[in-house]
Amino acid sequence: MTLCTIGYAQEKKFTLTSQGVGCIQMGMKVTDIPESCEGLYNKVEKKVIPGGDPNDFEAEPAHDQYLFYQGKVKVMEISITPEDEGAIHYLTVYSPHIETEQGLHPGSPIKDLVNLTEGIEWQIEGEYYGAVINGCIAIELKSKYLTPSGLNKYEDVFVNEKEPKFFLKDFKPGSKIEEISVYQE
Repeated sequence: MTLCTIGYAQEKKFTLTSQGVGCIQMGMKVTDIPESCEGLYNKVEKKVIPGGDPNDFEAEPAHDQYLFYQGKVKVMEISITPEDEGAIHYLTVYSPHIETEQGLHPGSPIKDLVNLTEGIEWQIEGEYYGAVINGCIAIELKSKYLTPSGLNKYEDVFVNEKEPKFFLKDFKPGSKIEEISVYQE
């Protein structure tokens, strides 16, 4: 009798820092983006987004969007506006194989974020709310994850201009981080 063991390759892990992730570094020119980065992505797709009505201040501006894939799975994206002058200043990751120095990654339970005690600031700006870690890593949270107590805190920001402090009870059970961004001003 012969026993066969099937081995699965461990997915390579990457760390998202204020400088970027893997081959993609903040401030680098998009013309310098490699076609692939071993273990991180093997395909880059560029889309030109025309932007919305220039008279609508909430309309998305025209920009180039770069989508990075490992196989058919979207790993991250970068948007470059004319103001960026062709350099990377903002990227968003979707892969659970990319994590912050605190160990957070897309797919992490919200409780892991809520339990952070250092370097975290809760922010609400317009429709955006989330956490900023170490001043440059943003984790946007969706209102669908908030319990009534969390929604009250969210609404209180606009009524009393009060910055929220969220606790685990403010989120529905099973809520997870969907994406993590890093930005450079």
